[in-house]
Amino acid sequence: MSHIPNRVEFRLLVLLAVATALAGCGRGFQPRDYATPEALFQATLLEFQARKWDNAQLGFERLTSDLSSRDPLLAPAYFYLALTHEKKQEYLLAAQAFERVTDGFPDDTLAPTAMLGTGRAYQSMWRRPSLDPEQGQKAASVLRALLSSYPEARETDDAKRRIVQLEEWFAEKDYLTAVHYIKVRPVVDGAIIYLKDIVTTYPTTKAVEGVP
Repeated sequence: MSHIPNRVEFRLLVLLAVATALAGCGRGFQPRDYATPEALFQATLLEFQARKWDNAQLGFERLTSDLSSRDPLLAPAYFYLALTHEKKQEYLLAAQAFERVTDGFPDDTLAPTAMLGTGRAYQSMWRRPSLDPEQGQKAASVLRALLSSYPEARETDDAKRRIVQLEEWFAEKDYLTAVHYIKVRPVVDGAIIYLKDIVTTYPTTKAVEGVP
């Protein structure tokens, strides 16, 4: 004899059915739902354009791990993965993903933009002149490489502006170090070395005005 559910059981069954339906509707973006790389790329790009960074990261990471090295979608997948990391302020991951484009696809039309992105990401990691300038030095090196590797690219204008900004910070860093040598240590000879570096290496920067 079959069991006929009472009113409470019936309500529980209805609630379970509704919850199951909602769970199915709420699965959200799932890279495995797309049958082809092309479909996944387009869907992931829509997530990126909708500023759903976590979903975009999932999709582009799946593409970069699944696509062959010769697939034409690989370079743009790395490029948009880099942009996604940059939007999330994950600057080191952004720089690394941008470098996958420039290192693996130097002749791709995205390469100059990716190289600019690498420099931009490293520059973002150097938050103020008083901090260790290592990331700023990396940024300047990449941006200068952009000027020499892609001299006709439209990205060179932005690269030049960023180099000027970085040199201002390098000069300010030298000046702050010189002041530290004079006021804190004090070691005048050490300060002189940094002040001379400002004048010879960064002669057009504002820091020169403070050099006696």
